[in-house]
Amino acid sequence: MYLAIALLFIPFLSAVLCIIVRRSTIVEKVATTGSILTLALGIAVAWDVSTGGSIHGYGGYLSIDKLSMVMIVLITSIGAGAILFSLSYIKEEVERGHFTQDRVRWYYSFLNLFVLAMLLSVVTGNLGMFWVAMELTTLTSALMVSFYRTRASLEAAWKYVILCSAGIGFALLGTIFTYYSSTDGIGGTLNWSILMRQSSQLNPVTMRLAFIFILVGYGTKAGLVPMHTWLPDAHSLAPTPVSGLLSGVLLSCAMYGIIRYDAITVSAVGAAYPGTLLITFGLISILTAALFMLVQKDYKRLLAYSSIEHMGIIAFALGLGSKIALYGAIFHLINHAISKSTLFFIAGRINHIFRSKQIGRVRGIIGVSPVTGAFFVAGILAIAGSPPFGLFASEFIILYGGFTAGKTVVSLIALFSIVMAFAGLAYYLSRITFGPRTKRPISYPRFRLPVAIFAVGLSSMALVGLYVPAWLHHLLEGIAHSLGGA
Repeated sequence: MYLAIALLFIPFLSAVLCIIVRRSTIVEKVATTGSILTLALGIAVAWDVSTGGSIHGYGGYLSIDKLSMVMIVLITSIGAGAILFSLSYIKEEVERGHFTQDRVRWYYSFLNLFVLAMLLSVVTGNLGMFWVAMELTTLTSALMVSFYRTRASLEAAWKYVILCSAGIGFALLGTIFTYYSSTDGIGGTLNWSILMRQSSQLNPVTMRLAFIFILVGYGTKAGLVPMHTWLPDAHSLAPTPVSGLLSGVLLSCAMYGIIRYDAITVSAVGAAYPGTLLITFGLISILTAALFMLVQKDYKRLLAYSSIEHMGIIAFALGLGSKIALYGAIFHLINHAISKSTLFFIAGRINHIFRSKQIGRVRGIIGVSPVTGAFFVAGILAIAGSPPFGLFASEFIILYGGFTAGKTVVSLIALFSIVMAFAGLAYYLSRITFGPRTKRPISYPRFRLPVAIFAVGLSSMALVGLYVPAWLHHLLEGIAHSLGGA
């Protein structure tokens, strides 16, 4: 339990120290040390849960099970990767005059607070506290989206705050309805564990109403269509390390909330109602994202629409409801978080080389920078769901779960949309990578390429795509079982 408290304390302390300290070199050391300590604590907490079982305390306000454990490892590892990547990225941004040296400390402080808010959302077992944490993620990440202080970034931040605050308002209503559904049979609670154990005593009518509000509310944060309109702008205009966190982890935290509520609702009212809603939102999201990916001119926006596609795939898998589909959903969440955050980091490097996010101005990346180009090719193939990467494996598992469950029509629609998205990504990959070398001036970054971050992310995805280790298989099976997979 004390490790879990320390897990929250270290990012908070790092954020405070980054503000107090004014020398950028010391700020970087504080942020780096804090991120490594947070990652170490995240691994230690995960070890405790995997060997000793779930952690509970403070009347259910602190609760870490295997699903929470997975989220903690994702947040701390990708958070550490974002900060380590920022060491070279932010120096380059300062040198190019995108913001002043004095603002570096604010960048690292906001980044640590963002990580703290996401950690808080997954270590609490109280659905009311989860709502508070998700609101905190909106506030802290909005500061990062607007960090460049350009007209476009400020507009994107306001759009993000307004739409996500509206979504969070719907989620609050869903949280209140969930509480009232438990007042007669349980006596009123928002404790996730109690709600799951005694779900048969929840009011089914109120829970149906609660779930639709939750799906719209947290679905807005997850980028599900049609509540997705904030996402492409925010991901495109935020500093690239932040884009990696937004797409790789924040969307996963919102989907984590939907997963929790889906499990409660299925236990309380049956699988048909939440399943129909999730499949509908999932398919609309996959198809819409695939269509928009075909007409993008900005490669960061292209990656943002890819994130919408993958959140739709996870929602679709949850809607299928079978154990194998839930297994695939959690596996897909892990694969997407790592693949997409890594690819956003690579995109940041490309932006520094070509000084542009426009696809039409980026050509012949393999010839210009072979190492960055090779990682970019691997990253695009990974998020496109190409073998041998993990997203191919998880998509295959989900679609297999759909076809074996007799959901042939919706599974075919999902497959068609996924293939369309793959085609779009493959087309842009060929243009950016193997097209004629751009005639625009090339600006090679002065600071060292963080090859290790790219290599670790993509190699891990290739490994799990080729072979799922026994420990990961048992972990995913256990989570699927705890969520009520049939």
